[in-house]
Amino acid sequence: MRRFQLFGLAVVLSSIMILGLAYTGKQKVRAKSIAVLIQTAQIPSLNAPEEPLIKLIGQLQCLMTPVGVVVVKEKLIDVYQVTSYRTVSVTWEAYINAPALVEPDTQQYQKGSNLKVDRYSTRKGTLAPSQLNLKPDGIFVAAVDSSARLRWYTTLRDPRELRAEWPQIDGQLTGKHLHLSKPTFLVDFPDNQENTELRFYTAKWTGEAYLLTPLTTIRLDDLTIIESKQL
Repeated sequence: MRRFQLFGLAVVLSSIMILGLAYTGKQKVRAKSIAVLIQTAQIPSLNAPEEPLIKLIGQLQCLMTPVGVVVVKEKLIDVYQVTSYRTVSVTWEAYINAPALVEPDTQQYQKGSNLKVDRYSTRKGTLAPSQLNLKPDGIFVAAVDSSARLRWYTTLRDPRELRAEWPQIDGQLTGKHLHLSKPTFLVDFPDNQENTELRFYTAKWTGEAYLLTPLTTIRLDDLTIIESKQL
């Protein structure tokens, strides 16, 4: 589930015209339970016929093996059986010592990988199954157990992305893509005692396949950051 809200911001178009760029609240991206496939497809239940599951497991293995995560069907949580879930709110310092908004291709500010846990809670309820869709520069989140076996996974669109639009003098809209330097987003994941870490990765498209680059790992027993990789 995703929710986006925009903070109030202002941009100056010219010396005679001030144009408002509004967005309310911190950008929040609520993640759904999503597997990673290049094409879009519905996640099957773990009790579904073997053929789609075999395909799903194979694709996850190709994605996760290079980053040291083991994928076996027996250890994956069936989201159709989830009755409670946890929510973590994190802030990503995507650009170090940068203003609130930056150009996506800027070389002026160093890219960062530090995530800070803002809030954490447990709730009763289910996680709705969603579609499989990994985007370039998106975020892949994996819950793993103490043996680095995959328990659950989700994808998020790039939480830094923001589209700013304003009217020109002739009344027509113009705009540009910007990046939030410190986006905040939410992740919902199954409440399960075997989940020991929540691992965050950035996704890169090589032209043939997606590759994951480790971003940060959150240890779930005390919410400490135990790994951070400079991008």
